[in-house]
This record gives sequence, C-alpha cells and structure tokens, in this order.
Amino acid sequence: MRRSLIAILGLLLAATPLAAQDSYQWSEAYGTQANLLGGVVVGSVPDLSATFYNPGRLASIQSAGVSLTSRTFEYRTLDLKIEQSTFQGGDEVGMTAFSVTPSFLAGVIPLKGGRTVLGYTFLTRQDTEERIVIEQEGPNPPEDPFGAVLAYSENRVGENWGGVSWAHRTETAIGFGVTVFVAQRGQRIKRVATAQAVDSGLPSISGNTIRAFEYNDWRLVVKPGISARFADIDFGATITLPGIHVYGSGGALYTDSYVDAGDPAAGRYAWREEKELESSFASPLSIAVGGAWRKGSTTLYASAEWTAALPKRNVLDADSIVPQDARAPFESDLVYARRSVFNWGVGIEERLRPKFALYGYFSTDPSARARDELVNLTFAAWDRWHAGGGAAFTIGDLDLIGGLSYTWGGADLDIDDESIGSGFPGVTSASIKERSLRALIAFELTL
Repeated sequence: MRRSLIAILGLLLAATPLAAQDSYQWSEAYGTQANLLGGVVVGSVPDLSATFYNPGRLASIQSAGVSLTSRTFEYRTLDLKIEQSTFQGGDEVGMTAFSVTPSFLAGVIPLKGGRTVLGYTFLTRQDTEERIVIEQEGPNPPEDPFGAVLAYSENRVGENWGGVSWAHRTETAIGFGVTVFVAQRGQRIKRVATAQAVDSGLPSISGNTIRAFEYNDWRLVVKPGISARFADIDFGATITLPGIHVYGSGGALYTDSYVDAGDPAAGRYAWREEKELESSFASPLSIAVGGAWRKGSTTLYASAEWTAALPKRNVLDADSIVPQDARAPFESDLVYARRSVFNWGVGIEERLRPKFALYGYFSTDPSARARDELVNLTFAAWDRWHAGGGAAFTIGDLDLIGGLSYTWGGADLDIDDESIGSGFPGVTSASIKERSLRALIAFELTL
C-alpha cells in the first residue's frame, strides 16, 4: 500500500496544475484557416483572427463580418512514472481526459472605404477543470491486513480576453493597428492527501495534508502590430506588451498533520487560513514576426515568437505558517516565475479550387516554467510539439473548416521541485509523457 501511496501522491501533486496555460504560448489557436495553420499566421492572417495574431492585418478586411469558431474536442493522456528507494522498484500511473477547448469570437467594422477598421474580440485563453479522486484500502504489505489512501485534487483555471482593435491600411499596402485586451484570470487549486497504516496492531503512520489557493485577477494587455505586402510576399510583426495589473484578490489555506507511533519526533501540526489577500498575476513581453510566400496555388507560412522571462513573484503572499510542533515558521505562498522561450512554426496552404483548400502545419511549444525556482502556480515543465491540418471550403458567405491536430511531449522531472519531491520521500527519479488529439469544426460568416 505504501508503494502505491507514493505513486498516487505523485500523481496528485503533479496533475494539479497541469493545465496551466501560462507554461505554454502556442497551445491554442484561433480563427478558421488560422486554426488549420496552428496559429503560424503572424505575417499573413487569412481571417478575422487578425484581431489576436496581428491587428495590423485587420485593415485588409474590407467587408463587415463575424467569426464564430466552435470549440475543439480534445482527448489527452498523461503517463507518470516514479522510481523510488523506499520500496523496491517504482510505479506508473496514467490519466486520461476528454475536454472541450477554448473558443473564439471576432468581428470587424470597416470605416472610410475600408482602409480604416474597428474590430472586437472575445476569446478564451484557457478554460479547464480537472478533478482527481483516488481511494484505496489495504492490504498493507507485506502481511498486515489494513491500509488506507485517499487523494483528492482539483484544478480550475479560466482566463478570458475581450478586446477592441483599430487598424489602418495605407495606399502602399502597409497596415498597422493595435488591440487592447482586458484579461480576466481566475484559478482554484486544492490538494487533499491522507494515509493510514497498521503494523502489529498499532498505528505506525497517519497523515493529513490540505492545501488550497484561489484568486481572481484582472489586467490590461496591449498588442500593436504591422503588416506589409510586397509582390508575392507578406510580412508582419507584433509586440505584446507586459500586462498592466488592474485588480486582484484571493485566499490561501494550509494545514498538515502527521503522526508516527514509532518515532515521536515525527509528529507535526500546522494551520493557516487567510482571505482577502491581494493577488498580482503578471504576463510578459513578447515579440513575434512572420511571413507568407505565395507561388501559384501554394502558400507557405512561417512565424516565430520570443517571450521574455518573468522573475519569481508571489501571486498570493500569505503570512508565514507557525507550526504547533518544533518546526520553525515557514512560507506557503502561490509562487510564479517564467523563463524566456522561443517558438517557431511553419505551415502550408494548397488551394485546389477557389473555394476549397488544404492546410498543414508544425510548431514548437517549449515550456516557460522557470527551472530551479520552486514555483507552484504551474507545473508543466516539459516541451511540446504540435502538428496538424485539415480542409476549408466556402458555401455562399459561410466558410467551413474541419481538421485534426496532434500534440506530444514529455521529460524527466526535477525531483527537487516542490510539486515532485515533497509529500512522498525516497523518490529517485520521475518522468512524464503527454499525448493529445484534437478534432476541430469551425465556421466564419461574412456579412
């Protein structure tokens, strides 16, 4: 039972913040054709997702329209493998999840003959809710008939952006514009872990760990962009400025207890609860460039984006915990940090008919989770890769698309990290593998 407990607690602690979007920059794509190109469209956005990817491209849209893209259906698997020395060998735990990923709404209103436009955007950067409930009882190896495990985890993350865009196109096919987003982020993290064991009729181990954070944060995100067309080549560039904090609040709860009848010094007790804490979630500077080259019925796309690092900070800064045992006071805050990352991707469009085209893409998505910083807001420290494609066709004023995409990644985990190394001793190594498959159906209506 104890060996299984180690793996279960590992999954509990590891899986809690897996969905945090801030570990990755290119996990979501928006728009119709832009979705089939994996978002590799900074230089030449083919649809109304220009409000997000490059506002400078918006002025190329000369008719009023609205883009409504359906949510993407995703099936994801995570496999966690743990090797430890407390008991022989290791253990493997898997998790699967079926979810519906974020959607996108955008529109544009031409002004002054179409060279100046206004746009609006509503998009979901993240909407994830994960629950893990694990129950287990004996036998407690090697011979005793009793043991118990309960592990419960919940992670709810939601981040929504609403924006207003302005763009202008010159007579020389150069466009520039800006989108101002209001970003609202809410997150709730809970962890519960208990353990019991009996040895020779006497309790030899017990446990109780509860830890919870919750916050709601608002910020402004400003994104200017520029685009240009030269014969058969399109070019574009954007800058996403650091988020401007507006308001945020949250709460924190920490409690732990542990009793070992064979070791009186192992007794430990602590408790802390705080509400109405000020929250401060930050988003970094990023710079993106891209281009597209048209040759007959074929268009090649390429984009790259650099995102700056963020130094370690407390999103929620709670008071120190003062244990009731002999331990010294210690901190348990919600900590966030990012390392700088560089993303790149390529895509292709093959237009078989004026109203029918095929698409494909490949893109990188390295994790921005800061190494050796002991952050606990995000966990996913492994790099991802995305590949996919599909088809788009037009019926009247309605553009329809359908496609598939595949994401894969994995890495050896840092066992010194709080999310891996604490809560279950004796771990010598841990690794994780992620796979996901998405099916997309979307449409855009031009009015």
